[in-house]
Amino acid sequence: TAADTFEELGKAAVFTFALFSDNHGCSPFTANRPGYSFVVHMDRMDQWMKENNDRFVVGAGDHTYHYYRDDPFIPFINTDPFWYANFYPCIGNHDNKCYSNSESTWCGGRPLFDEVGLCQRPWVFCRPDACDYHAQIPVGDWKVHVIHVNYSYDPPSTHFRQESRDFLINRLNSITRTGKEIVIAVAHIGTQTDGNWVSVLSPAEQDVVMQKCDIVLAGHTHRYQRYIHPSYGETGGALCLNTACVTGGDPDDCYLECFVFDNPPRVVVARQRIDDCATPQLRIDSFNNAWSSYVKKLGQVANSISWINSNDGWDTLPAGASSPEGSFNTGWNLISIPLDPANSNAASVLSGLVAAGNKLENNLIRYEPGTGYQVYPRDFTNLQAGRGYWLRLQQPGSISFVGTSRPDTTYIPLAQGWSLISLPRTWPLALGYCKIKRGSDTPISWNNAIQLGWIGDALYYYEGGTYKTLKLTGGDDTYLRPWKAYWIRTTRSDLSMVVPRPIEPTPVLKIADVQATNIGKTTATITWTSLICSTSRVDFGPTSAYGEYVYDGGLTRTHSMTISGLAPGTTYHYKVTSTADLYNPGVSADTVFTTASSSSPIADPGFESGTLNDWIPWPSGTNLMQAGTYSALGKIYPHSGSYMAYSLWAQVTQNGGLYARAAVTPGLTYEASVWSNGFCASTPPVPLGDCKARIGIDPLGGRDPAAASVVWSAWDERANAAPQQWRRLAVQAQAQSPVVTVFLEFYQKQQPQYYQMVNAFDDAAITQVGP
Repeated sequence: TAADTFEELGKAAVFTFALFSDNHGCSPFTANRPGYSFVVHMDRMDQWMKENNDRFVVGAGDHTYHYYRDDPFIPFINTDPFWYANFYPCIGNHDNKCYSNSESTWCGGRPLFDEVGLCQRPWVFCRPDACDYHAQIPVGDWKVHVIHVNYSYDPPSTHFRQESRDFLINRLNSITRTGKEIVIAVAHIGTQTDGNWVSVLSPAEQDVVMQKCDIVLAGHTHRYQRYIHPSYGETGGALCLNTACVTGGDPDDCYLECFVFDNPPRVVVARQRIDDCATPQLRIDSFNNAWSSYVKKLGQVANSISWINSNDGWDTLPAGASSPEGSFNTGWNLISIPLDPANSNAASVLSGLVAAGNKLENNLIRYEPGTGYQVYPRDFTNLQAGRGYWLRLQQPGSISFVGTSRPDTTYIPLAQGWSLISLPRTWPLALGYCKIKRGSDTPISWNNAIQLGWIGDALYYYEGGTYKTLKLTGGDDTYLRPWKAYWIRTTRSDLSMVVPRPIEPTPVLKIADVQATNIGKTTATITWTSLICSTSRVDFGPTSAYGEYVYDGGLTRTHSMTISGLAPGTTYHYKVTSTADLYNPGVSADTVFTTASSSSPIADPGFESGTLNDWIPWPSGTNLMQAGTYSALGKIYPHSGSYMAYSLWAQVTQNGGLYARAAVTPGLTYEASVWSNGFCASTPPVPLGDCKARIGIDPLGGRDPAAASVVWSAWDERANAAPQQWRRLAVQAQAQSPVVTVFLEFYQKQQPQYYQMVNAFDDAAITQVGP
């Protein structure tokens, strides 16, 4: 059947992409809007494209305006990661009107390019001050050329300016084929009724287009049509198609799904029904009752084929056999196999480990939900891709076996509670690619399944003798990896994990314009941009090993992260990372900035700025201290200068303080000091220990006052002490990092009778006192 053919093509293709036109402002956001029954077409197309793992989508114009004046297509492509990064639009008359209020405005719709950051993509050249562009889209070892030229709708005198024609011809002539290239030219045509724009060109220009292009795409007539060039006939030159309309309310409503194959390089262009069907199906041509699909041998001829009669013209590519290799250490390993083995017996698959001197009996264990652990060979003998196994080795060794990759989407059952699963692939896969399916329902994203409480936010894998976390963001890893196994916990018994059909390589998320700005003594702001909306992370530290990071899981294209608690006059290394579904993380190169210098190793040691801007309060998120000139409670004045830092009793137990950092030389000994004052009064008197302060130094430069590396002074305890009794507190440590941290801590205990309590600090210092 047509649906079967669609599925088989998807399994066998190297990669897929889509072509469409005339959605007239509709998007998946409009699927439930009343008034137009066909607006659901865009929702279907979007769903089917993503289920098919399409790498990109080319539009042929009229994407905005018309049905909805609020243009819901624009916020959709602004926020959907796939469409923002992989949509290649064409400007049509409605797009001109959307942005310029006139269909006949030449290039009026160019802002549509900006809606998806088209001209910022590194493989796209946009002609300045015009609407023409040439995209050279990388897909693994393939390259797809998409050349768009502006064809204004009205008046006819503006059809195909010569400058646009010249751009098209020059770009086509610049392409030298390597065998794995596809060339597509697209324009939203004017008033031609035969569904083409090639005939408007000069004879010489027509020859270049017909000989250089594989597909020539047009839009506007709302009819699916193939243009047969009189000089090239049925089987010669480019395949020239008019896409019809995706949301026209017409019997011809459809889009085109394209399947790319090797050996020989060719593309199958299949017309997909979009009107009255719940699953993807090839569209029947109403004129000849044949499936309206074509095979284009790249750089050669276009052959019409009938899916009713035959599969001739394309070959289902075998998945092929591979001999992967995985290496493992002595002791316990949590492992998996990435392929379906030709011989699944564990002794065969793991023969390399046995040859290295390992014994499998009672050392190979699997977990069976509802039953518990099972031991080889008593309870099982065969290994399966998609499952996980505990394996204890007496000797290190490797696994190498012959197996078959899975060319299709894989569904891994998940039991309620814990399951031990794995990736049935030979290369890593971003967790965001995977989905969760409940029963026969449509799969939902991994993040949505977490929000619904169906699954936990982390998977767990075993590495280096300890468990680590795999998460969408913020874990020890964000990728499922071959040879590893993962524990996953679910709250339902009807779930399965959906691992998409393999397509490699996953593109790297492009980031750009990385820079450090607003650099102060203790703070700096790191900014950058990303191709699509993505997360933000900055790793930083005094060496290229970094050691610290700040993270924001919100999705944005313009990133800004402020780092605080830095040491003045210090050079810091940093790198930025952004992650998004469907992309490998974008990671910048190591870069440095230097904080502003200070007259003392600690910025603002006496709080003379009148603020605590150069100090970090702790616990994080609290604000227990303030800078001031005088504390009326206890009549405490600064130790020197005009300001000090102090904390008033809040009638509750308080414990916290401030920290700052200083640049030092590792291996030398430093003394951290501060002047401390306190006042408390009550009847009966406040006992020692209920109002106190101290100073600490972390020679590792950490931010955690509870860390074992922090060396503390003795407590400065106050008991109904008179004001103005400043005491110097000091502590020493040998620096083990280019930066050390100075902690100031106070403690005030809540008691019903305590009515006056204050702690104050002033004149902090860090001084080298020895080698």
